[in-house]
Amino acid sequence: MIQGKVGHKSLIWKSSPQGKSGEAVVIVDSKEQRVRWVKDEQGLWIETEKGFFGFDVRKSVSDEGQAHYLLNQRNQDTQISHAGFLKAGEEKDASS
Repeated sequence: MIQGKVGHKSLIWKSSPQGKSGEAVVIVDSKEQRVRWVKDEQGLWIETEKGFFGFDVRKSVSDEGQAHYLLNQRNQDTQISHAGFLKAGEEKDASS
């Protein structure tokens, strides 16, 4: 399970997305829905009940070893910075 926030939305992936493409159940702001994804060289495409969305993804790692992601939504002026995700059992500390 992966949980985190993207922008103002809370996400919980009930199973970790693995491989170049696949399908999973994701809880978005307490609502369960099925999503599909396809990874490409720059990021990924996600299909939800609200449509098909593409994101370029860049990863950086802080001095403390915490991974953060910068997401640029394709064909939009939307950018989400400092997206971080926790694996099952991890807890967010006060500095995160």
